[in-house]
Amino acid sequence: MNKTEKEQILEIYCENEMRRLKQMCYPKIQRIGGISQMDYDDLYSIALEALRDSVERYDEGQDCQFEQYLSGNINRRFVNYIRNRNRKKYTMWGYREEDMEAVEQLASDFDMEEVVIERVDALADERILLYMKRLSRKQRQVVTLMMDGYGEKEI
Repeated sequence: MNKTEKEQILEIYCENEMRRLKQMCYPKIQRIGGISQMDYDDLYSIALEALRDSVERYDEGQDCQFEQYLSGNINRRFVNYIRNRNRKKYTMWGYREEDMEAVEQLASDFDMEEVVIERVDALADERILLYMKRLSRKQRQVVTLMMDGYGEKEI
């Protein structure tokens, strides 16, 4: 394609606020489902980028028409966008620094064992208080002294 043909194709797809490009993309986006307005904007931008690349790379000697070539490129780009978007939702960091090793990324001051012990202690404290309420005054004194470390003979 020469320069004027490329410009004509771009003009056809981009005139009237990208009407023809949006008509091509809308059914593809609907099949994806669960798309917010922000995602629509992102997907239309991706389609516009695919259009630009397709115009540059299309070879008229190919067995397909330009519209089929463009449609396939848009489909692939949409699939990549959705895959990458979903990957970020389910990964811990959303991105990975190439300089860091996995061990460095996992390193943290967070101590799960400490959290579990605190929660178990809190539950135990509640249970002890409930148990203590059921005891007589003298029994509570004995239990309190035993919890403080006194032995039977010392009490």
